[in-house]
Amino acid sequence: MTNAELIKALRYCAEHEGCDYYIAKDCPREDTWVCGADCEQILMIDAAAALKAADKRIAELEAQMQKEGEWIDEQRGRWIYAKCNLCGKVQDVRSNYCPNCGAKMNGERKDGEHDNQRM
Repeated sequence: MTNAELIKALRYCAEHEGCDYYIAKDCPREDTWVCGADCEQILMIDAAAALKAADKRIAELEAQMQKEGEWIDEQRGRWIYAKCNLCGKVQDVRSNYCPNCGAKMNGERKDGEHDNQRM
C-alpha cells in the first residue's frame, strides 16, 4: 500500500464509524476483507511503519546534504587560528571548506568581524 493509499484509508476510517465489510464496499483498502475491528489496528500498524520509513529516508537525505559551518577565532599565545565550529579542527588558514569534515564555510562570521582570509 502506498502512502497516498494509506492516507486515503485512514481518512475513510475516520469518517466512517463502525466499519463493516458489507457497508464499506467503497473502502480504499485493497484488502477490504479485514474490515472491522482489525482493520483499524492494521491501519495503525501500517501508518507507524510508513512514518518510520519516512523518518529513515529523511535522515538519509539530511546526511547527504552539504554541511555549512563557520570559522571561529581561537587564540593560542599571540597567534589566532581558525577553528571549524562543526568538527573542531584548528588550522592557520581560513579556506572555503573545512579540510577535516568537508563543511562549506560561510564567507563571514555571523558577527561580521572576519572574512575567509588568512589571519
